[in-house]
Amino acid sequence: MITQNVKKLNGEYTMMKPGIYTDISIEQYHDSEGISASGINLILDCPKRYWYEYMGHGAEISKQDKRQKEKFKLGQALHMLILEPDNFHKTFFAMEEEVNLTTKIGKEKYQEAEKEANGREVIRAGDWFDIQEMAKAAKAHPIWKHLEGGKVENSIYWDAGLFNTRLRARPDIYNDVLVVDVKTTDSIQVFQRSIYQYGYHRQAAMQLDGLKQFDNKKRAFGLFVIEKKAPYLTACFTLDEAALQQGHKEYMDGANLYSECLKANNWPGYEASEENLFQLLSLPKWAADKNDI
Repeated sequence: MITQNVKKLNGEYTMMKPGIYTDISIEQYHDSEGISASGINLILDCPKRYWYEYMGHGAEISKQDKRQKEKFKLGQALHMLILEPDNFHKTFFAMEEEVNLTTKIGKEKYQEAEKEANGREVIRAGDWFDIQEMAKAAKAHPIWKHLEGGKVENSIYWDAGLFNTRLRARPDIYNDVLVVDVKTTDSIQVFQRSIYQYGYHRQAAMQLDGLKQFDNKKRAFGLFVIEKKAPYLTACFTLDEAALQQGHKEYMDGANLYSECLKANNWPGYEASEENLFQLLSLPKWAADKNDI
């Protein structure tokens, strides 16, 4: 493989040799080379969007986006409380009293909590209650009996077999027969839509393929889903072979596109050309069909 010479605006990505790493933090993983399932989602949508979010000014803007950071923090906290409960309080500090951050008193109490946290991430009381209840509901599901002793938050790096292209994945938990990824949702009844919308079939295929690169074991993939509101209902889904095959094809298409963009150092958007200034649009089929009534 040719070493990637990809740079973010604030420096180079960390280069990783192919393998499975057990001691890389989530921050180190996000700052390492290669393209993940979330990157595949973006580049398939628009290469310029990928470049902006991962390699351009958007990378720095995202780091400074408080709403995005808060959402990421709460997701990480839930995953850790479910999968690594012994490490939770080493990483997070949970407030016992709810505070209103629009008031002076609330801001002062939050600042006091930050001092007491001593570098740990602060979780507000209301969020802490929800996270505990979600984790409690999750752990009541029988799936975890099949994952005792499973490996948590390992980082996988492998070559896509294309110019300058490293793939990476970070399964939530896996053992020799099963990979499970924890997801939250507003409604389990409509979760099926989220699978395609967020590219979970591509993520599943990448995680299964990445692990198989190093031990040649065939595993099943499960999506463990928790609703974000009381009573915090849970369900566990698996994807059929057709979905996994489509996921494999799509992530390889994305990796190929990433490879081509790297090679040419060109990240196209939706721009027109001199030959084709306009893009032709039609009404969607459901709207056009109304004319036949």
